[in-house]
Amino acid sequence: MLSKDDAKLWQIADFGIIVGLLPLPNAIEYEGLATGFTESLLRSGVKFSLNYKHGAVERVKNLIDNRCDFIVLSNSAAETVLEQYTDLYALQHLSALTYYSGVYLIKRKDLDIDKTKWRIGIDRTSYDHITFSDNEFPENSKVNVHYVNIPYFIANGTIDAAIILNRTHIAIDLMEYLTIESLETTDYLRNRSSATIVTKKDLGMIGILFKEMVDLELIENVQRDVMERRVVPTF
Repeated sequence: MLSKDDAKLWQIADFGIIVGLLPLPNAIEYEGLATGFTESLLRSGVKFSLNYKHGAVERVKNLIDNRCDFIVLSNSAAETVLEQYTDLYALQHLSALTYYSGVYLIKRKDLDIDKTKWRIGIDRTSYDHITFSDNEFPENSKVNVHYVNIPYFIANGTIDAAIILNRTHIAIDLMEYLTIESLETTDYLRNRSSATIVTKKDLGMIGILFKEMVDLELIENVQRDVMERRVVPTF
C-alpha cells in the first residue's frame, strides 16, 4: 500500500525556510497563537521561522515586500486588506474569538471630565484599532500612539483613555493609575475576531502547506490551553 510523506516531499522540493509574521505576543491571545503555530509547524516537518510585528498595516507591508510568506490578521483586517491588494488572498480562517477574545476600555483612574472631552489614543497601524476607537468615540479628539504604549500614555496624562482589543499585558506598576472595563460588543466582535492567514497568490506552496500539512485544530487547541493557563507559552 502506497503512502505519502508530505514532510519529505516538501524537503525534496527545497522550498527553503517558510517565514510567517504574527502579531506581537503582548497579549495572552497572541501568545496562544504563537505557541499553536509553533507546535503545528514543528509537527509538519517543514523548516520555518516565525517572526512578530505589531500592526496589520506593517505585517501587510512585509508580505507585499516579500519579507515573509504568510501573515496572521484578524478577519476584519483581512477583509480590508484584500479589498486593497488583489494579489493577496485569505488561506484559512480560524474560529471566532481566536484573534480577539474581548474589547476593553482602559482609562485613567482619576478621570473626572465629561466623556466627550476625553483624549483617545489611537494606533493607526492597526485597521481594527481605528475602527473600534472611532465606533466607540466618534466625536472625541484622537492622539496617535503606539498600541503597546497606551497604558504608559494614560498613566502620564498624554491621553485620557483608549480601546484595547484583547487581554493585553500591562506592567504592574501602572495598574494603580488605570481602570479597565469590558465593553459589550459581543456580536460586533465575533464577526471580526477570527485569526486569518493571508498570503500572496503567487506563493502556491503556502496554500499546499496549510491545506495538507498544518493542523489548524491543533493551533486552536494549543491557544485555548495557553489562554486557560494549562500550557506555558513557548515560541
